Amino acid sequence: MITKVDLVSIGIGRGDYSQFARFMPMTAVGLHYIKEILDTQGYDVKIINQTNDSLSDSEVITQIDEHHPDLVLFNQFYNTREKLRKIIPNLKKNYMLGVGGHDATFHSKGLSLEGLTKEYSQFDFIWQGEAENGLIEFMKSFQRSSSIQVVDNLDNRIEHLDQLPILKHNDYSGEIGFLSTSRGCLPKKSSCDFCTTGMFYQDGWKARSVEHIVPELENLIENGKKYVFITDDNFLGFSQNDLERGNQIIEHASRLELKLMIMTTKEQILRAKNKGYLPNWRGTLFRAFLGIENGCREAAVKLGKCSARRDEKYSEHCQKAISALYKNGIALFGGYINFNPASTIEELEESVKFLRDNGREAANFTNLSQNLRFYDGTKACQTYPQQAKSYEIRDGEFFYQFEDHRVQLLYEHLTTVRHADESLMERLDNLNYEITDLVYLNQVQDTELGKEYFQLLQERNQLNANYFLGLCQNVRRRIELDQNLFLRESSLIFNKYKKLHSKIKQIVKHQ
Repeated sequence: MITKVDLVSIGIGRGDYSQFARFMPMTAVGLHYIKEILDTQGYDVKIINQTNDSLSDSEVITQIDEHHPDLVLFNQFYNTREKLRKIIPNLKKNYMLGVGGHDATFHSKGLSLEGLTKEYSQFDFIWQGEAENGLIEFMKSFQRSSSIQVVDNLDNRIEHLDQLPILKHNDYSGEIGFLSTSRGCLPKKSSCDFCTTGMFYQDGWKARSVEHIVPELENLIENGKKYVFITDDNFLGFSQNDLERGNQIIEHASRLELKLMIMTTKEQILRAKNKGYLPNWRGTLFRAFLGIENGCREAAVKLGKCSARRDEKYSEHCQKAISALYKNGIALFGGYINFNPASTIEELEESVKFLRDNGREAANFTNLSQNLRFYDGTKACQTYPQQAKSYEIRDGEFFYQFEDHRVQLLYEHLTTVRHADESLMERLDNLNYEITDLVYLNQVQDTELGKEYFQLLQERNQLNANYFLGLCQNVRRRIELDQNLFLRESSLIFNKYKKLHSKIKQIVKHQ
């Protein structure tokens, strides 16, 4: 009989990966809903969150062993598969083990019986889909067997999200909280090719009511969560009514002096601009993740970006949405995919010029070097069949061959640069993210600090864009590529960033 349960989220925390920006590590949201539901049924439940609490692997193991659970449920992502399987053999007891989440759902669905047995031999069962419905009933009747049990729960979605518990937010540490106000995005038939959301929530977007969310906002502030990441794939939904709902939530958060990050679409940002909402969001909403994916429409269509397919002025509308955010004191997170297997040099050049000219987004090297990831279960695995079958994951990165050998050469060079000088580019990106958060959290854009920040941002933006465009010209002419000067100049900028970061932290309120 199962009475004690550990819910475990494996990942990289800031403690052992110091270049992470402050708001990057995040607690695994779904585990808290499962805990609340199990708590109400009398189970003894413990959440072990490696990312949020910056735990080492040995500390995760110790916490599990000290609690002596009957069942351990793991949340799996593609880049934690290997790490998770190294932790399990070091547990002291032969606990019953289950695994779930987007990656476990679709990775397991794509495997043969032989592959399933090989990849998931350490687990007693795999849970596919949401867990709030059906998990307790399964646990009550579950018995171990010699074979892995696969529970296909994808169609068993919660019908009305107001049925979810109102979380207390007192079971995880730190000032950074989360809030889930909706689930899903576009339905499966019209979703983006590179995303698992439409495959996981196949019937599309569902939202909690404002009335159901307000008590949770109050719980967040009561438990010291000043900064809140709204984890919805599309917080503002699709319609005017959805936008009005989002506006009401932001208004409540503003009254509580919470600071928010959201994910949404360019269409809803433009609609919010036209409705006059954006000026009122200033100071509360400090960053918005738009999921632009690529500023070159042809490249975005190749990626399978749904809005790019239907919008002939896709790039122009992306530009307007970015401009609207920055003009209203809201920082952008672009969600960018620069390379795909069929990328051309011309598309890459257009994409980088878009980044350079819109919000200085070429200042983030990640935007320049990110390639399409073949997440299990996505339409992209069928769109690019050859690459999807031959890709491999190394250190959390997807590798495959590009159709144009010049693009292959360009990508390999950027990969070398990204890992050079103790991952200088990654450290620069994360320091840039953190400084950007501080600038927009504290609305210091128009101060001397803000001017210094924008000058430095422009310096790196121009350096990165010129370097990338120069590489495009070099691979056309097959000239040997030299990275040393770029790395030296980037290192000088990094030192300027560190000085600016120290200066900002001495002055600003929100840190």
